[in-house]
Amino acid sequence: MASAIAFPARRRPTRDPLRRWSLLLVAYGSAGPAGAAAEQAAVLRAKGRFAAVDDCALHGPATLEVALEGLPPGPSLLLPFLMAEGHTLDHLERRLREHPSGLLCAVGRPLGTLPGLAEVMAQRAAAICAGRRWLPGETGLLLVGHGARRHAASGASLRRQAARLADLGGFAEVATAFLEQAPGVVEAAAAMTARHRLALGFFADAGRHAGHDLPARLAETAGGIVYAGPVGQDEALAELLLREAEQTIGSASRAHDLERP
Repeated sequence: MASAIAFPARRRPTRDPLRRWSLLLVAYGSAGPAGAAAEQAAVLRAKGRFAAVDDCALHGPATLEVALEGLPPGPSLLLPFLMAEGHTLDHLERRLREHPSGLLCAVGRPLGTLPGLAEVMAQRAAAICAGRRWLPGETGLLLVGHGARRHAASGASLRRQAARLADLGGFAEVATAFLEQAPGVVEAAAAMTARHRLALGFFADAGRHAGHDLPARLAETAGGIVYAGPVGQDEALAELLLREAEQTIGSASRAHDLERP
């Protein structure tokens, strides 16, 4: 007698919970487009995980309000393409509260506060060292941000990421500096003792500060220092942003049933 064959139970396909959500990257912006935020949004859009993916700027033609109106029905996640929990984040949240769709939106953590950003910067620095045939153990990293005296949290994220970079090890030293508060770039660079020095821009995009002000300050330092550019342009950020989206949407879905009417 032939033995019965036990077939495994057919599992119902699991629908990706991200598919009912729209994703919006919110940059500071300027007179032009959102720049690096638009590039990261394009990468995330190509993954096909969300109902829609777009970018906008708090200051500029592609405003937050216009972008919110253009999203399809359903809940929305806003990821602040910002480097700190400072004045600009407060401004974003205030404008969201004033918008009709605000109650149906979740807001993730700013880019500059995300776990894993230090690893992205370390990989970026290591790649530059390899290209220049520098030993990371003989290279000091200078993490430079904007800083602001009017908001105590503005420099906190940079210092936390610098501490994580130092904990990762591999580099001779990790120092910090700011454009608008102490320690300044020239002062911090002068205190470094490593054989080679590499500056990492703690900025979301290559705007005026990251593209002009910081290179000008670095040019004033003695002994030369290489500039790695702003971290917001790093290709590895898309996966970091996706991970933040998954975690935030998971938490929001458990706490509320966000449905756009």
